[in-house]
Amino acid sequence: MGRVLVQQWASADGMVAGPGGEDDVFAAVADFSPSDRHDAALLESVDEVLVGRRTYEVFAGLGAAPWGAHAPARVVPDASAHVRARRGDPGAGTTIVWGRISVARALLEAGLVDDVELFVAPLLLGTGRPLLDGTGPAVRPALQDSETWPGGTLRARYAVG
Repeated sequence: MGRVLVQQWASADGMVAGPGGEDDVFAAVADFSPSDRHDAALLESVDEVLVGRRTYEVFAGLGAAPWGAHAPARVVPDASAHVRARRGDPGAGTTIVWGRISVARALLEAGLVDDVELFVAPLLLGTGRPLLDGTGPAVRPALQDSETWPGGTLRARYAVG
């Protein structure tokens, strides 16, 4: 049965994007090398990287995909249906969800997320897009582990459900 990990950057006041988009959060991080090292190690245990269309287009513009030797990209029109199908496969491993918020929100609202890992940037935006849009039920995650990186970024991993 496949597990789903949503990984998301956020401001200290919970915004995953500011009025100017995701770059508002990223601009507050002086050094991404701790998160890059963390993700490189994490990808050793990930079977699939799931991203939305816009994030894929950003990644496709790079010389090589940042997720290493995983299978080539394929289009799945419905992320929730895709994850449900993987849940039924006893050999399915971990799926990590990266990128824009629409895929993460859809999976959270459908109850298909096992873990959420937040990279909290040292920034208070005051306005923007939160991880959840307030229309669904509250999620009460349990903290699994955390660490603080140079420059003030906090990494916190939560179990959901």
